[in-house]
Amino acid sequence: MCNMAAYAGREAAAPILLRMLEAQEGLGGGHYTGIATLHEGKIHLAKVCGACSRLRTETAALELPGCVGIAHSRTPGIPLDSWAQPFQSSDSKVVYCANGSVGRFVNRTDYQAWYDLLLSQGAVFPSEVDYAVKPYPVLANGHSLHSTELSANILAYYHAAGDNLRLALRKTFQTAPSEIASLALSVCEPQQVSAARLNQPLMWGEKNQSFYLATSALAFTGENLHWVNPVPAACTLSMTADTITFSPMEDFDDLLEPAILHAEVTRKLDLLLADGQPRSIYALCNAIKPCWPQDKLAQAAMLVYEYVREGVLAQQIRLVASEANATRPGDKAPVTLCQKIS
Repeated sequence: MCNMAAYAGREAAAPILLRMLEAQEGLGGGHYTGIATLHEGKIHLAKVCGACSRLRTETAALELPGCVGIAHSRTPGIPLDSWAQPFQSSDSKVVYCANGSVGRFVNRTDYQAWYDLLLSQGAVFPSEVDYAVKPYPVLANGHSLHSTELSANILAYYHAAGDNLRLALRKTFQTAPSEIASLALSVCEPQQVSAARLNQPLMWGEKNQSFYLATSALAFTGENLHWVNPVPAACTLSMTADTITFSPMEDFDDLLEPAILHAEVTRKLDLLLADGQPRSIYALCNAIKPCWPQDKLAQAAMLVYEYVREGVLAQQIRLVASEANATRPGDKAPVTLCQKIS
C-alpha cells in the first residue's frame, strides 16, 4: 500500500505536499518518494528511491514552483529512482501516480499490446529493466516495467485524443482496471488536479479556498482543515482552488458493497488491538478483509485509516514510530505502528 497527497490552492504546493507525505509515509510508504507540481504550463518533478527526508536533501523538491501538485510515497521494490512515482508520460504533458494493485483484475489488461502501441508512437519507459520483476508486467522481450508508468502513458494517449483528464482517467480504469486510487496533472489543465478512486483509500478536505487530497486523513492533522470527507468509491474527481467535482464510474457498480460496515469493522479492530500490542496498518487491514464478500471490492484500508485517525483524535490510539530495512541498500524506511492506549 502506498500513500498519496494532492493540493490545489493559492499557496506554494510543494511544502504542503511534503508535509502531508511525511505525516503518513510510515503507514505504507517510505521506500520511494516523489512530488510533481504544475507551473506556467510545465510539469516540475522530483523523486528518489528513499524516504521523504532523502527527497528533501537530494532534490529541489521543496522549491518546485506552482500552487497545484501531487505526491507519492510507496512500498518496497527494486532500488532504482526510476521506479519512484509520480510517472511522467513520454509526451511530458501528463504526470500520474497510483496506490494499490491489480487485485482481482489480474490478466484483464493486455500490457504487451499497449506497450507495443505506445512504443510505436515514440514512447519511452524509464522504469523498464532488462529482467523480470513480478508481479509487474513481464514483456515478450523478458523485460519488466512499472505498470503505473504504462498507465500514465495510456492516460496521456486518451488525453491527447481530446478527452479531458477526468474522462481519460475513467477510460484508463476501463482499459487497465486495478484496485487503486490515482492522481494526475496535465499541462492542458494548468490549475487542476484530477483523481480517481475505485476502492483504495482517498480523503478530501478544504481550507481557505484550497482543496486537499490524501490517502489517509492523518495527513491533514497539521493542516487545520475546516472539514474532511471520504472520496466516494468508483468515481473520478477534479479540483481547483475554487471547486471540486465528482463523477461516478458506473462500470464498477456491481463490485461495490452497498452496506457500510463500520460496526463490524470497529468490533474486529477493537478486539485485535485490545492486548495493547502495536500493529501495522497491514495487519489491521488483513484482519477486516473477510468482512467483504469475495465478489465485492474490499475497502479495508479506507476504514482502517479512519478507525486509526478517530482513535488518535480521541486519544485512544497512539502512533508508534519504528523502521525497517529500505529498498535502497543501507537505508531505513519509516514504519508507523498503531497501539491501543489502555
